Amino acid sequence: MRAKISIVTVSTSLLLGFAYQSVQPLRDQVMFVQVGQGDATIIRSGGRTVLIDDGPVTDMMDAGERYVVPALRNGSPRLDAILLTHPDLDHVGGTAAVLRAYPNTPIIISSEFRNHIGLQDLLARWHLKPGQVHWISGTSWLRMGSTELRITTPPADPAKDNSGSLLVRATFGKCHAVFTGDAPEETEIWASHRFDWTADLMKVGHHGSATSSSNVWLAVVKPKIAVVSCGRNNRYGHPAAPTLARLSAASVEIRRTDREGDISYRPTDSGWLPDR
Repeated sequence: MRAKISIVTVSTSLLLGFAYQSVQPLRDQVMFVQVGQGDATIIRSGGRTVLIDDGPVTDMMDAGERYVVPALRNGSPRLDAILLTHPDLDHVGGTAAVLRAYPNTPIIISSEFRNHIGLQDLLARWHLKPGQVHWISGTSWLRMGSTELRITTPPADPAKDNSGSLLVRATFGKCHAVFTGDAPEETEIWASHRFDWTADLMKVGHHGSATSSSNVWLAVVKPKIAVVSCGRNNRYGHPAAPTLARLSAASVEIRRTDREGDISYRPTDSGWLPDR
């Protein structure tokens, strides 16, 4: 029986919950999928699977088909939600392929992008069913058994999609992880005095761009491990030397998908442990 997503409005926030029958428990895991110059993260907990972004699509390669779907099928009989942080193609390009493999999966997007022309064109191409897209605003919570994802929607500058990237903090008992899409420093500063962002595990913002993972954000998150999702020898020079220097100065362990491929961690009572 396929999972259903239910939404309960609480003030300006949403509570996203799941109802299941005959769920086979899966190992709790956060996997940063190697998709080249882009982002895709798989979160598994309590028999549920959520995907944050799904990589790029180009004339030469569809990361959703080539990398994300195989990674999902290796342990995920179902996909329960897709979070798209913002409309950039290196984050949403693989969605069509993912939906071919997992039809009818709910898609969660910030309402800041509801009138985004490029995104509206993509939504039309994906042939979604009525109600399949859930536009969220303010702060939302997505519960996966005992694991909770807190999703915050910062204001988006119409000229800068990155500024409206969804900000996600996942809580697995004593372990926490933070994901910020391509959020720049100004968004990090906006979020820094809202909620608790401390997390031992952090996805480095904007593929390691010099405009993200600021000293302010590092002081707020206090990460021990930082994962950079970027393509080998990419034309942007990601990760940028200043970003790597800031992480090193904060004594953060740096891991990179361009050098290591997929990177996975599992939460334990003593912290995050490499899963492979």
